[in-house]
Amino acid sequence: MKNNYLRPYPIKFVGWRYNTGDGIRMAQAVGADLWHMNTIASAGQTVMTPASEIGWMYAGVQGDGYIWVNRYGKRFACESPRWFDHRASMGYDIWDWSDTQKDAAYPCIPFYLIFDEKTRKAGPIGGGFGSQMGAMSIPAELGGISEKWSNDNSREITLGWIKKGNTIKELAALTGKLGDPALLEESITRWNGFCATGKDLDFGRSEKLSPIETPPFYSVEMYPGGFNTLGGPRKDARSQVLDTRKKPIPRLYTAGVLGSTAAHIYGLAGHNWAEFMAFGRIAGRNAAAETKWA
Repeated sequence: MKNNYLRPYPIKFVGWRYNTGDGIRMAQAVGADLWHMNTIASAGQTVMTPASEIGWMYAGVQGDGYIWVNRYGKRFACESPRWFDHRASMGYDIWDWSDTQKDAAYPCIPFYLIFDEKTRKAGPIGGGFGSQMGAMSIPAELGGISEKWSNDNSREITLGWIKKGNTIKELAALTGKLGDPALLEESITRWNGFCATGKDLDFGRSEKLSPIETPPFYSVEMYPGGFNTLGGPRKDARSQVLDTRKKPIPRLYTAGVLGSTAAHIYGLAGHNWAEFMAFGRIAGRNAAAETKWA
């Protein structure tokens, strides 16, 4: 279903493995129309590791000396302020229309976090606010991770989650699809030039700009991240599920993110709470008012 409905692809989620779209299929089985199937509750960036199929949400460095590059080593966005949060799918929906496009994948999925030794020592990539969600919030027996991300990222380097190179050229050879080291070297040289002048001429990053210059150098593979999808059975103002003719299906109601009212991007405050509180009450009142079958 994610493959069919979501663009760009793939987006990595932090929900557990048992959320498999059963409610959508059940509604379809009785004739429900669907809406907002291309909409997600996005939340920035996710790191995926072999330790879990669930991502590390809100992963990011603690220092200032870092950039994001696409699969070919070219910087493609303002890394901070995090303008991607809650509309990440739009930010990564970048396509290369030139004749140099090598394959049919999105150039920025996956993308790579590039940083140096001083930034590595600044703090854990998988720590902070994001450690309370995703892989760390679900028990290991249900697919989560019990061991915290190390404070200096050394454990993750040993495990191979973070790639390490003594030079930029060596790092490029170890990192994903970064085939031409010259492209990554060019991106870092340009970034370091912005740091020297204090002005990011490409994307207007306004925080402190620190150069990537202290070896060794590091990369982490990252993906657009999401909490949940928002599509599902179409509903009306009474929270009744509608069929393909936009007529209510008798006695069938929905609430929350199963057929959320949010369209295009995740635009609701409170991590979906407004949706399930408002329409949960509406659906509950109307369902309770139905005439009893017996």
